[in-house]
Amino acid sequence: MASSFDARPFTRRANRRSVIKAAGAAAAASTLGVGTPLLRRTYAQESVKDQILAIPGPGAGSPSEADIERVGELVLNTDKQGAFAGQKVVFQGLSNAGFHVNVFRPISRAWEEATGAEVEWIEVTQADSYPKMSQSLASGNVEFDILEGSGGWEGEMLGGGYFLPMPDAIKNAPEYAFDDIVPYLQGPTRTWDGVTYGTSVDGDMHHFNYRKDVFGSEDLAAEWASSGGEGEFGPPQTWQQVQAYSQFFEGKSDPDGFPAYGILDPLARSGGVGTYFFFSRASAYAKHPDDPAFFFDPETMQSKINSPAFVRALQDMIDAIPSAPPDQQNADLLKTLGDFLAGTGTMAHWWADIGANEYASDQSIVQDKVGFSILPGSPDVYNYGSGEWDTIEGNNYAPYLAFLGWGLYVSQAS
Repeated sequence: MASSFDARPFTRRANRRSVIKAAGAAAAASTLGVGTPLLRRTYAQESVKDQILAIPGPGAGSPSEADIERVGELVLNTDKQGAFAGQKVVFQGLSNAGFHVNVFRPISRAWEEATGAEVEWIEVTQADSYPKMSQSLASGNVEFDILEGSGGWEGEMLGGGYFLPMPDAIKNAPEYAFDDIVPYLQGPTRTWDGVTYGTSVDGDMHHFNYRKDVFGSEDLAAEWASSGGEGEFGPPQTWQQVQAYSQFFEGKSDPDGFPAYGILDPLARSGGVGTYFFFSRASAYAKHPDDPAFFFDPETMQSKINSPAFVRALQDMIDAIPSAPPDQQNADLLKTLGDFLAGTGTMAHWWADIGANEYASDQSIVQDKVGFSILPGSPDVYNYGSGEWDTIEGNNYAPYLAFLGWGLYVSQAS
């Protein structure tokens, strides 16, 4: 099945969710000069939100570049008509996955036209995004005015004093609606020492995705029972069940007659992003409900990764390889996304893009076949204090805010 999936759309095309996410960032970036006459393109009686939501979605293909430009026009809100003529703004952002800069560029054209400014784009890959940013800050050779960066980098970026706080005129603007942002993206994410610096492009966390048609199959349920499978056949609630189902699906077919396969773990090197999938696997084992720390002991700063909890998670990933597609060890995050949408694999832990692309991607063949939940739990969790595994009634669940999402930050060197 995986060979039938065209991976090219994930390197060159936007989807509806990415455009709507970028619209929020564009609105924040263009909300300048609050309280004075604004240039804002308005269209009839329809609300801006309604017009954005009318962008092609399920069954209508992916948004065109013209569609994305129209979003930029709809959210344009500035009193700086022609004020920046002849000036250049340098934006460094990601080129991967058909999103990011590929959306920001057309969405910014209305702002360029209105203000007279020119935006120059520095495109970096996922793997190069952090090293290029870190090296430029350390060397003092900062080429960008605006950076698309990760919340996970803020200790270096903001703690080092390299970026400007968000002006109150933007943070308090009704059009920005700061209080409408989900709480963890108001702070501590995008902030340092209580001061807001960045505006969020998205908010990331891993979900668990599974094939509803597979786990709703009466034939597979009967095979599960006859083979001695533990419990009622259905969507897994724990990582132990994920492992058991992965082994059970080995050599079996899904309701469409294709190989079922088990969970799809991104196992290839992915510019550091692969670690998030490993931590998603480990969170239920390693995050004790009575211990606020996950990565380090806050008193000694001793790393917790060399512990039975993280070792168990890694062993789970290794043990699941025989139940995965033949080339899974070479699968990075984007291949895993593409394979799942193409009908390969019965389970995947990923960001919300699976749910969006189930319908928005022209390459998806799993419409109405995908269910989702928080990450699976575990009936036991490792206790770092006692060195023992504690049994948790009702399972230990520890959803993981993988990556914390991308934000936009204005450089002190701008």
